[in-house]
Amino acid sequence: MSVAANFKDIKAPTVTITSPTPNETGEEVFVLSGGVQDNGKIKTLVWLWKGRQQGELELVDGKFELKDQKLAGGPNEITVIATDWGGNEGKALTTPVWNPQRTLRMSQVVEQQEGKRIEVELNMDSPGEVAGMLFKIGYDKAFLSDPIVTWSSAVGLAIPLVNTGVEGEIRGTFSLPANALPAGQQLICTMSFRARSVPETLETFLDMEQLTITNPKGIILSSGTEVISEPVRILVRKFDGDNNANNKLDVGDATRIQRLLVGLETARSWDVFGNDTNGNDELDPGDVTQVLRTVVAIDPQPKSGGNRDIQKMGGGDDSPEKALMKVTEKTADTVTVQVLLKDMISQISGASFELKYPVEMLRLQGKDSHRRGEMASKAVRYMWNVEPSQNDYTTQDGTIAMAAISSEQWSIKEGVLAELTFEVQDGADLNKAVLSLNEVEVSPDGFDNRMLDGVELHVGSGTTIEPEPSIIEILAITRSPFAFSFGAKEGRVYDVQSSEDLRSWGTLKSYNGTGTLIRF
Repeated sequence: MSVAANFKDIKAPTVTITSPTPNETGEEVFVLSGGVQDNGKIKTLVWLWKGRQQGELELVDGKFELKDQKLAGGPNEITVIATDWGGNEGKALTTPVWNPQRTLRMSQVVEQQEGKRIEVELNMDSPGEVAGMLFKIGYDKAFLSDPIVTWSSAVGLAIPLVNTGVEGEIRGTFSLPANALPAGQQLICTMSFRARSVPETLETFLDMEQLTITNPKGIILSSGTEVISEPVRILVRKFDGDNNANNKLDVGDATRIQRLLVGLETARSWDVFGNDTNGNDELDPGDVTQVLRTVVAIDPQPKSGGNRDIQKMGGGDDSPEKALMKVTEKTADTVTVQVLLKDMISQISGASFELKYPVEMLRLQGKDSHRRGEMASKAVRYMWNVEPSQNDYTTQDGTIAMAAISSEQWSIKEGVLAELTFEVQDGADLNKAVLSLNEVEVSPDGFDNRMLDGVELHVGSGTTIEPEPSIIEILAITRSPFAFSFGAKEGRVYDVQSSEDLRSWGTLKSYNGTGTLIRF
């Protein structure tokens, strides 16, 4: 009788880790070493760090060794797994604990919608021996741009220097004169980036690609520093065309689309479908037109169905920027008025406004009644809307809106934005005629739009009056449903606004004051 048998290997390999040991240590660099014993041959030998596979290990005469590995602060679970040709698996585990001497941490970032700026703090936590630093931080230039570094007062005496001229990286350095940063956590600098357009909501990291730290004697502290980086989360826009993340269409959005059209910025595939406001699957001048139609209220804002939404995106209550009106010519038959921008803190590439006038006293006679001002060159694209029927002058109701944009900043920083000539109606008393300039919005480069305060112009005297704010008393607040009432003066407009981050504000509802209580 002849008998054949296949014997199954059921014995698992034995794995031992000799380094690192499961103890606390002050050194972050370690050597992973150990050995494997088995009754046959080993098929694979891999290692894991905190549950994540790091790659294969080379086994020579039953031994393995991997040099120049680094620990992270706190417990580091390291596992080595050996598998033989019989499918048996053996493993060993060690958990060294690294106590770093100092920690360089990039702060957690509040997620931002594409178009907004993202701020990241760089903090050093040390016992007080850091006197100098050289660092190089890499970022994904596909999704982040325009880095700005602001040094903290802690390194102000060190004459710090930064280079952001190479796309995709930030290089910075400082050296304190014969002293060190105070012990504890100290802010080194704040890095600000513009969140570029994204195909979908995603996360991107800032990577510390190079780091050198010195003490007050100039000696390099080559070990003992933990670097912690947090992901930067960028949210995709809520609707097509909103490039500057204020959840409405404005002159800034039209500027950004025009820059893509003329090639001042490269249009990626998602820039095309993210700005296709006219729905033809292409990026073309019609997309700019669609945005401008929304700015001047010919078309409603996306998802709102209403008129223009006011948002306070910059400037501030103490901003010197002003919008003004001036009577330049007044006769028995006509009145010519200019809309001006004054004390601007930057050049602009777009602007819009709404002007209300007493139609029973003053009327626009045709398209020649309103024209561009000296601020804008011939390359600037204007759009007007004589409401309510888009430049039907026979049905005008006393409101005209204007939007002007170009792909580049205007050469003139301040001056006349627009000029309008009204025909005086029979029997009109110009001493009672008042023009109201509202919703004045300017955009420096398509981002960070700024709202300017409105003004009133008394045509008879030619004086401009900036309205004083009303003191509003909130009454009768309820929680379910949330509601409140407030007093309103006749002739004033009241906006109820909301904000998710206390920086960008959007109008929920506007009310015309009637001298009685208003309930929201």
